[in-house]
Amino acid sequence: KKNEADEEDGLIDVSITFEELKIWIADKIGDISEIKKESCFEFVPYSAHEGTLYPINGGMNKTKKKSTISLSFSDVSPDIRVNVPYYKEPVVRNEKIPVQYGDNNLFPNELLELVQQSVSAQSILTGTKQIISNYDIVQNFNLPCDPFVNNDHQSLINLITNLSHDYLVFGAFAIQVSWNKLNQISELIHIPFEMIRMNVTKDKIFFNRFWSRYSTNSVVYNRFSLNRNEDEYSQIYVYTNNGYRSTYGMSLFSGVLNDLASEVSASQYIKNSLDSGLASRFIIDLPNSANLDDDQKADIERAIKDKFCGSANSGSFMMYFNNSNDELKITQIADDNSHERFKAIADYTRQNIFMALHATPNIFGSPTATTGFSSQEYQDAYNLFYKMTVAPCLNTITEAFNVIFNMDKAIEYITESKVQDDLINEDDET
Repeated sequence: KKNEADEEDGLIDVSITFEELKIWIADKIGDISEIKKESCFEFVPYSAHEGTLYPINGGMNKTKKKSTISLSFSDVSPDIRVNVPYYKEPVVRNEKIPVQYGDNNLFPNELLELVQQSVSAQSILTGTKQIISNYDIVQNFNLPCDPFVNNDHQSLINLITNLSHDYLVFGAFAIQVSWNKLNQISELIHIPFEMIRMNVTKDKIFFNRFWSRYSTNSVVYNRFSLNRNEDEYSQIYVYTNNGYRSTYGMSLFSGVLNDLASEVSASQYIKNSLDSGLASRFIIDLPNSANLDDDQKADIERAIKDKFCGSANSGSFMMYFNNSNDELKITQIADDNSHERFKAIADYTRQNIFMALHATPNIFGSPTATTGFSSQEYQDAYNLFYKMTVAPCLNTITEAFNVIFNMDKAIEYITESKVQDDLINEDDET
């Protein structure tokens, strides 16, 4: 459209993108949520929904995909629909507003929802928390609220496990650092990273419990700095694993988002298959329908799919439109072990999810199909997971505390193996 505006000299004054329009409104008006809305300016007959995709880049194709379903007379497989979060970061030049976190600014929220529904992801996250919880942690700094790290009576180990969760899910974490009037650090509070957005220069942190595409009612903090103003009593320390390649971090699950969604759908399919008594699959012969156009056929097929098929319903069918005067015919298709195929999909996706974090289900108490998993193999698998996933996570969190308190070894982890090594060294010295 910008090119067209340049080509049609004198006909069009200016052509701007939606992002430029948003920045323009923010500069000239400010917080549009404070503007009173009058009922006479409602959309008629209703909001456009997916029609709003049309003017954006690639929107016409997205609209087509949303509004039509192509007919496939050989499609007798269950119609699986998965919601895979999509991460896209727009180009933002205004330092006063937050950079959208994903295409709709809700990527972390959608990612978290997906991870919470995946049994494999939850197994890894809870297992990692349990591993970290078994460590004894030496705290080499003092806080007024000792033995807690904040006035909510949260322990240091609880704070660290929460940070580790965000590190794995988002590739990032946030700590609110507060000072008292004596200029001493008084509290450390974990801020769930799905509630965080940042500006393009990453020096302004926007906090909002309920983000939407264009949320403006957020609380703004300065990013943590040792050179803060003494009248500033709260800042937010933010870690992201992406450096300066993008504003936000990259989830350790980023390579298996499709697998997470597939595992959830496969599990849902199997569950609903049981609820429906392992429903059969059918050929539906619809008479007096050959004169229907493609859109009408698509509407019929879509309505039947929505009602009886997909991971939410477990049934499947093949449509046949004919022009005869016969009665409606529904023929059952012989079982082709679709439920077993879905279970195979679940097993495959689980393997990929664990592989993404260098883990194996065995170390979290979930035996695999293979037998003969010896204690040495278990130890090797645990050591690999610790080296590739747990240790980098703990090192990053330790560095965060070192920066906040401006000291080396602000916290130290004492594992059972370290205690045993110390005892051995003492015996050797004796």
